Amino acid sequence: MIIDADAAEVLDVLTYLPEEARTWELAEAGRVFTHSLCRADDGQPLHVFEAGDRSNPTLLLVNAVGMSVLFLAAIARELSQQYHVVSWETRGLPRASDSGEDCDLSLERLAKDGADVLWRLGISQPAGILTYCSGINVALCGLVRGLFTTRRLCIVSPSIELPVPREETVYQRTMLPIWRDVAEKGASEAALIQRLLQTSASSAPAGLAEELEAIDRLPFVTPETTYTYARLQAACRDETVFAGLGTVGIPALVLHCCDDTVIHADTATTLADALPACSYSEIRNSGHFGIFTSDTIHGTAVEFFNRGRPEA
Repeated sequence: MIIDADAAEVLDVLTYLPEEARTWELAEAGRVFTHSLCRADDGQPLHVFEAGDRSNPTLLLVNAVGMSVLFLAAIARELSQQYHVVSWETRGLPRASDSGEDCDLSLERLAKDGADVLWRLGISQPAGILTYCSGINVALCGLVRGLFTTRRLCIVSPSIELPVPREETVYQRTMLPIWRDVAEKGASEAALIQRLLQTSASSAPAGLAEELEAIDRLPFVTPETTYTYARLQAACRDETVFAGLGTVGIPALVLHCCDDTVIHADTATTLADALPACSYSEIRNSGHFGIFTSDTIHGTAVEFFNRGRPEA
């Protein structure tokens, strides 16, 4: 059941944004969404975002864990011209509330949240799922464990733990292990990481690239939110579903951005090889934020979903 169908402008709901963000290009794109609250089966309120005509086939967008829905705004705007698009924000982040020690942030819980969102909206099976970055872990957990099903899976810039060593970026070699360490040691350890991340932050946003970087830093506003983010990342690393990928036989597409300094191409190709019916494509002149900035990614995703489009 939807417990709050919010008619207010979506930017009023994104309370973690600074006031000046209302003039950003990111914020303008975010106006494509309408917002509502629904309750997961454990009682946790979930922030749900929709775009497009509900009479069209539904696509579920699974964002990077702990990140703002604004990262998905541009591709949602493109997809919503032909589809009903649904997404939600991870419990605990990027808001500071509901992120205490008793908040369940396991990978299976996050996947159940996606299933609960679909169920509350009366959607038995989305026509497709699109994932970004660490959101692939949530989507695959849901598919492998039968929490939800779909017809097509599009994967952009996947961040996933691999069972055997591969080439990695500096971020994968250094920061991902740090998140697990922070999750184990608690908020006091998170305070140090939070200060380092804030110290390295650039000046106030002066363009889209800076806006995206500012949104990317939102989980690190306080030691508490940094700790929550670390727990989310640790869940993705500690509960890998890689071994079950052979059961995900639906048509899939992995998109890797050639200029991505966060996720190495070896991660993307290894994931594509592990999925039985998967193709792989490299997107030139685009980095880790290509999910927002790349028209090629947007067009490729639309074309991929249209090849399997059911009747509305």
